Amino acid sequence: MQLVKNIILIIAILAGAYGLTVYVVNIFSYLDPPRLCHIGITGDIVSGNEDTIRSALRLLRRDDPDAYRLTCRYVNRINEMRCQGADPRGGESEDSEVGWEKPGCYVRGSKEIQLKPEKGDSEDIIKKRAATIKKYAEYSRNFWEERE
Repeated sequence: MQLVKNIILIIAILAGAYGLTVYVVNIFSYLDPPRLCHIGITGDIVSGNEDTIRSALRLLRRDDPDAYRLTCRYVNRINEMRCQGADPRGGESEDSEVGWEKPGCYVRGSKEIQLKPEKGDSEDIIKKRAATIKKYAEYSRNFWEERE
């Protein structure tokens, strides 16, 4: 009987440690262990909102599993910062948006995307961010598949 109690205690401690680890890692990034997905997030403290990036990733996971898998595979960092118009790493040339006002961009040759900082946390912002993440994850996939 004591052995069963000890095993239950060890399992409870391990589960608590696992939960705490996931919580702490999610403060600085996005972690989804069951799907082996980890994406680092660098937010803009002054004019951004990292939580909307995490919410956008959860929205993709729920509503568009294929785009979510693609994002987890081809994106390892999301930075909240404006894209520079003169930056040759800014993404695909067919974009109609230019530079400073673009909702995001793909840093060509990496697995990194940038999202324009957004302070709000409305459902519209989260949906827009999810669509932007999906778009630039596809750019990343296209870049890396060309090299395979």
